[in-house]
Amino acid sequence: MAGIQEGPPRVYFRRMAFFVLGLVFFLAGTTAIFHYSHRRMLESESISHLGKIADLITDQLTGLEQELAQRLTMIRSNRQIQEYMFIVARLDGEKASFVGVYQRQVGYFPVERSIVLTVDGDPIIGGENKDYIKTLNDVFPSDLPIQPQVLYVYTAGTLALMARVGIFYKGEPMGQVVVVRLLDEKFLRILKQRSGGDLFLVSDGRILKSTLGPIDDLKGSMIIGDLLTINKTPFRVRRIPVKTPDGSNVPELWLGVNQQTMNDFLNKLLIASLMITFIGAAVTLTFGVYLIQKIVKPIHDLVEMTQTVAKGKFPKVRDVFVYDEMDYLTSGFYSMVNGLKKQREEIEEINKKLKLDSLTDPLTSLYNRRYFDTILPKLYNLFLREGRPLFILMMDIDYFKKINDTYGHECGDAILIRFAETLMESTRKSDFRFRIGGEEFVLLFTTSSIENALVIADKLRSIVEHETGYYRGKAIKYTISIGLAEAKEGISPEDLLRMADKAMYNAKDQGRNRVFVEVA
Repeated sequence: MAGIQEGPPRVYFRRMAFFVLGLVFFLAGTTAIFHYSHRRMLESESISHLGKIADLITDQLTGLEQELAQRLTMIRSNRQIQEYMFIVARLDGEKASFVGVYQRQVGYFPVERSIVLTVDGDPIIGGENKDYIKTLNDVFPSDLPIQPQVLYVYTAGTLALMARVGIFYKGEPMGQVVVVRLLDEKFLRILKQRSGGDLFLVSDGRILKSTLGPIDDLKGSMIIGDLLTINKTPFRVRRIPVKTPDGSNVPELWLGVNQQTMNDFLNKLLIASLMITFIGAAVTLTFGVYLIQKIVKPIHDLVEMTQTVAKGKFPKVRDVFVYDEMDYLTSGFYSMVNGLKKQREEIEEINKKLKLDSLTDPLTSLYNRRYFDTILPKLYNLFLREGRPLFILMMDIDYFKKINDTYGHECGDAILIRFAETLMESTRKSDFRFRIGGEEFVLLFTTSSIENALVIADKLRSIVEHETGYYRGKAIKYTISIGLAEAKEGISPEDLLRMADKAMYNAKDQGRNRVFVEVA
């Protein structure tokens, strides 16, 4: 046998034993290095992943702060609230009238506590929230702010986001409005679901509350550096920065990711690697020199290529001259790799085209009806969960049939394409634009109020009214009729679409080139 000296059986087996022993040590060392490098790599990935999750939660809290500040700015600027506040604070008017006006303006705000105080600190609304009123007086300056102020406070065992703004009438301070968003167990559980990590409230290094369970289960657990161990379960943790009053005892918010899963995976990987090492050595000893000479090297090459293919890579392969069965197997494997590479390229190209065709309208490149039927329920569920307003515009090109009859269907297609371009140019990237059939288009978007939605709709109508479409050098004017509807609880996505459609037909019935609002 080429490359191996023949000799007595005992010499043969002794050489095989040395070879297998060396192979065992080599594979064991390789396994140890592999295990150590993968542990370091996974730990690095875990730290990076934790930082990304922490940044995501920080962005969510920052967005919540900005939302409260924006809503308070709207309250401060509301003329009715200013006037009624003056009547109550200075003229001893009826509080009930102010309460009605206030609730109509801010009833949809996503806050758990709402407080209105006069300049003297007398409560008009929310007088029962004495703990939060006391906290307000303790942490905020006495001067009434013109711009909203937002801080995190800890009251009645709950972390909360408190925001306030002064109410002024003709430049004179009348009082202040305070809103509180509770970061309670329910809120922390929502953050956990969105991020995949656990949240902890920590004071002086000790855990007060956690999404893991009741406080009694966490006694004695302390954060040391960026590690936390609870019932022998390790967590890697990162502090979430929040803006708190100077000198306050507000607990810190920490994010933790369970490290036990990674440790278990590494231990299983080590055991599996060691088992494979010794099994491979036993198989090598059993099959002997012939297998080493004729199969191990080719198999080693095939294993390396298999691992490369398993990672999604298809390396270049060489031609193999077939002399025996192993060469025939290698040649077949190389042919299979080339075939898989070609098939994957073809499948990826087909999938890209299918995905694009399934979501978009081929004429206008807007989303189509199929994607509209998919995205509307998702946006509606987001509205139900977070209270984020959702509006729908149903749009139809006026006298479109007349355009087709007068200039031909190619001209009609050109008008459809031009309107789609106008819709893309006149709306935000976050909005969803669809052509759901014929000359009917839909816009799904969010904004702060139905009044703002009406402004957006009328602006779009006006842009179309004042632009001109062109077909073969002919200037063609056209207009659109728009129906507007707002998502409400108890109204299904199908009903919301029907409301917008009904509003659009009302706009047409009233003379076209206008916006009609359908109210539930």
